[in-house]
Amino acid sequence: MKSFEYQDLLFAAILPGNKVSTHSAPGDAVLIDLDLGILAVADGPERNPSASACFLERFHALAGASTSFDPDGRSLDTHFESIVAETNDLLLATSYHENTTFSALIIGGDNRAVLLHTGDSLVYLISGTDRRVTQISRSNHFMVGRAPRLFQTEVLTVTGSDLVLLATDGLTDLARCHKLPVDRFLLHGLNGGGPRYLSDSIIARSGTVEVDLDDLSIIVADPRSVRSGVSHPARRKKLLRY
Repeated sequence: MKSFEYQDLLFAAILPGNKVSTHSAPGDAVLIDLDLGILAVADGPERNPSASACFLERFHALAGASTSFDPDGRSLDTHFESIVAETNDLLLATSYHENTTFSALIIGGDNRAVLLHTGDSLVYLISGTDRRVTQISRSNHFMVGRAPRLFQTEVLTVTGSDLVLLATDGLTDLARCHKLPVDRFLLHGLNGGGPRYLSDSIIARSGTVEVDLDDLSIIVADPRSVRSGVSHPARRKKLLRY
């Protein structure tokens, strides 16, 4: 397992599945840039497992060079169409053999966030007030490299004590092994805890399954606080890959 933790605000991990052959690396990758408010996961194919990390690297370079990805996060509504257009241009420049899923949240100010999503990875909003788990991504088969545009783009509101969770489809696989839909599987791991508590619960339950599992990548974060705190910039940016 590879993991990344930032204070008590965020925890991310990649868990290699036991379906992966000895000659193939896991195809999952995770991108975190807390200064730009970016949380993203991607899942590449077995025949080209590096496709996910390569796309996230290119997306991160785009975000860092673009004026649309506002560092203070206060103009997401204003820049939303530009962010979507620039990301779609990146999809158009990606070859057919570099296909991957891509799900990203860009956390801004004023309780706003931008969702960029295509493929069957998952994005959930977890309410801290009424223990409600809501999938905000719509699963589909339109992958980066095989579609001209993102399948789903939205401006979202995150309030109160909400958490966000991004995961590759290994989470669906794991929940199914426990004979639960994903929302109920996540609900069983909450118990009022924060990002690390929920992440540890998911990781622990992955170790109790004896059948073959897909790779699993997760990011659990407190979205209202990901831009806060004082730290060395290098500790607020991370690309996890194998």
